[in-house]
Amino acid sequence: MDLWTRFLEKEEERLRTCWVAFLTPFRNFSLPLPPRYTEEFRRAELLSPEKKKAALLTVLRETREIISWLLSQADLREVVARKGRLGEIEALAQRLFEIENEVDYLKEELLRDDLTKLWNRRALRVFFPEILRRITQGKETYLAVFLDICDFREVNDLYGHRAGDKILLKVARRLREWAKGKDVPVRLGGDEFVFLLAVPTLEEVPSMLLKLSSPPVEIHGLKKYLACGATDILASDSLESCLHRADMAMYKHKMLLKSWLQEGRRGPLPLPVFFRA
Repeated sequence: MDLWTRFLEKEEERLRTCWVAFLTPFRNFSLPLPPRYTEEFRRAELLSPEKKKAALLTVLRETREIISWLLSQADLREVVARKGRLGEIEALAQRLFEIENEVDYLKEELLRDDLTKLWNRRALRVFFPEILRRITQGKETYLAVFLDICDFREVNDLYGHRAGDKILLKVARRLREWAKGKDVPVRLGGDEFVFLLAVPTLEEVPSMLLKLSSPPVEIHGLKKYLACGATDILASDSLESCLHRADMAMYKHKMLLKSWLQEGRRGPLPLPVFFRA
């Protein structure tokens, strides 16, 4: 057996193993697993869904890159062509590229909120390291913005959960309209949202937060105000530490909003709260 054939068989088995371990949700339809991969399969079963997809995507990408590199070598292409296998290998590289795209889609679906299609809580942990890297390199200044719909339960109590969902979708639409390619709009769950937002300067933050949180979202004539708090993210931050500061800022704004509403909305609308780190 020549080296090229051994390589292909090894990669074929490796890919098949990954499909069994990472993508097949129904064990009854699983391909037979080579005995030496039993332990690898057991470990893979313990991974979280997003880690399974990430691991598979890495294997697929590495395999395609290796095959593409080999096909780029003129002497190897000649050997493969003489054996009548060039078309087969090129088709395999193309199929790997297609599978990568499929897995990318599956991976993204795991990171999306079902209702709003914003990023979800898992996505925060996926994207936060890259944001920290950009901050550390001095490329960007980022805010962690925490948003909460004041007295959201009233919507569900008066008009039902479908009305509540419409309010959530309106907030999500606002965040999506604000978001640029570097930003991460997230629905944490319930009526809580987080927005990791790249900003030009911190001096502009108060006016940006006011525009982001205003006007109130409305349904059936019922206005719901957004409690909004933010903090700048430091290179030394963890996800938990910056979200804690943003949450505390949001809570302070929420208390101000509640007092303002209880007093009949006298005076100006309370401004969002910004805690400098």
